[in-house]
Amino acid sequence: MLDSTLPGAAARPSPAHHRRHPKPALVLLGVLALLFGGAGLGSVLSQPTILLATSHSGQLVLQDTDSHFVWSAGWKVVSSRSASGGTVHISDKAGATVSLVYYGSYLEILAPTGHGAGTLAVTLDGVTRSVTTHGTVFHAQHVVFAAGPAGNRHVLTLHVAGTAGHPYVSIDSVVISGAQAAMAAAQKKPTVVQKPAAAQKPAAAPNPTAAPAPTPTPTAHPTPTAAPTPTAAPTPTAAPTPTAAPAPTPTPTPTPTAAPIATPPPVAPGGKVVEFPLSGSQSQFLALMKDMSIDVIEMAPGTYRGWHLFFDVDRTQRPLTVRPASGTVTFDNSGGGNPDGLLYPGWSGYAAYITFSGPFVIQNYKIEQTGLISTAWASHLTFNGFTVRGTTAPTTNGETAWAVYVSSDGVHRGSSLTFDNWNVDNTQSDHKVNGLQLYHTPQAIGVTALNWTVSGGYWGFVGRGDATGVDIEGWQITGTSGPSFDSNGPAGIVKNMHATNSGAPYIYAPMVNGGGNVWN
Repeated sequence: MLDSTLPGAAARPSPAHHRRHPKPALVLLGVLALLFGGAGLGSVLSQPTILLATSHSGQLVLQDTDSHFVWSAGWKVVSSRSASGGTVHISDKAGATVSLVYYGSYLEILAPTGHGAGTLAVTLDGVTRSVTTHGTVFHAQHVVFAAGPAGNRHVLTLHVAGTAGHPYVSIDSVVISGAQAAMAAAQKKPTVVQKPAAAQKPAAAPNPTAAPAPTPTPTAHPTPTAAPTPTAAPTPTAAPTPTAAPAPTPTPTPTPTAAPIATPPPVAPGGKVVEFPLSGSQSQFLALMKDMSIDVIEMAPGTYRGWHLFFDVDRTQRPLTVRPASGTVTFDNSGGGNPDGLLYPGWSGYAAYITFSGPFVIQNYKIEQTGLISTAWASHLTFNGFTVRGTTAPTTNGETAWAVYVSSDGVHRGSSLTFDNWNVDNTQSDHKVNGLQLYHTPQAIGVTALNWTVSGGYWGFVGRGDATGVDIEGWQITGTSGPSFDSNGPAGIVKNMHATNSGAPYIYAPMVNGGGNVWN
């Protein structure tokens, strides 16, 4: 859906060093489950004697579904296999908030970041900071904010800014660490005690009946684990609740398939064609893409400068074709400082049933860890007849910049993506720009790339993740400094590939060598 739900993703193998910031090794030493019927954080705010705290040296992980968060209207829960607890809360509504009162010495906010992600205002103890979750590459469980304010009791509020063009903000979890466990002296219920420190002997003393319950009776007194034993029955059940272990099982990975299920009606002969002038802006072009009365956009031939177009347009009910009116359309980014590529479908929503039919030329883009075309939640998209030249990626390590990057928002599975007849000249990139990559999960069902010519770069093709129905045929690869073909994860077929003066190929099941391949 968007890269903020994004999404996520397992840590990458060495070939594609898109640096994720994996969640720190967090040990759940105990959760102070304050269960007062249906009351959540609201009762915590109104009853200061009830404290949410961490153990003395441990870390408390609050998943987004934890009852201590207070979510305003405008948020929804989305299942995600890349999330630490199986879900994230997501919102694109400016002004939507979430609040939390906690006791601890250090706080980390974990959230997915990526192209479709926006900005939020983080207010901690009255001090507000603007924090962006936007990025050129998707990262799951990224630490977007960390602070260790003085004092013990803290109030945290997050506000969604509603950033234009990429408004989505997702919250994965919050990690609290470093404070001594707190409890209310006036609170009589033993359920208030999370996992008392050794100094809290009064908590262990009132449990003489609990001593026989745990087998290690001698250690019951010094080891505070015995203290919560009588009432620990609800506490352990609360611990798995935030982890949402079952959530990944019913993950809505198949959900996106519901969107493309509808078969688009055939375009009537003589459908509506509009001409887009060379002087037109990206916003005007996007408005035409969204106009459901249009069947074809014909772009005036010539050079369009500085384009970086993010679009989430669902044309299932009326497929759209974009093509040159005549001749060739060139996208040129000479002198541009924006490190993004050209086209980014499906990074803030769903993009479907759009065909770009060349000839198109993409030239002189200076990109970071991304693709000139990078897809996320996208289905039935076609990009045929592209020539790439003069692209560089000076800040990368030679393994992370691509002509085409089939990615994922971490939640939805794309489908039916076609990239045929590409000529990718990476000889000017110092082996730092590559051909085609499939990466991140859930990956697409059905990726076709026929008749490519790739020269220079590091890789010709790299496949990772769980894509299926991959068809790679008829490529000519020359002069790659790394493997010409490297697939480990996707299922499909590779055949009639010819590689010269390039690295050895790696083809691992379930990818099938269909024959006709020549590797030199």
